Amino acid sequence: MRARRGNTSRREIGTKRWKDLRIKILNRDGWVCWICQGEADQVDHITPRSKGGDIFDQDNLAAICGRCNRAKGGRFFNSTATPPANPLERLQVIEKMLALNLITVEQARAMVFFILSPF
Repeated sequence: MRARRGNTSRREIGTKRWKDLRIKILNRDGWVCWICQGEADQVDHITPRSKGGDIFDQDNLAAICGRCNRAKGGRFFNSTATPPANPLERLQVIEKMLALNLITVEQARAMVFFILSPF
């Protein structure tokens, strides 16, 4: 019997690798929630795992508080839509988030860099 994807990612989240990466991301982001700027104690997958976000990709991870993480759930940028595929549309989403003070200028720069970086 094959394991379901959800079960596999749950197992990976419980590993030492994940726990070490979680602390690394929280330290990188200064334990500050990327959405509300409050005190973070969790790590968010910006592109949710359920939408294909890489579990261990540091560019897809950001510090988040429990309240914002529960509110965001498996959504992308507080939207029920999947991430826009077009880089211009992604930049427009980042611009809106910045205008609504959902992210800092530094976070916006990091997201823009990620979108424009060649893979």
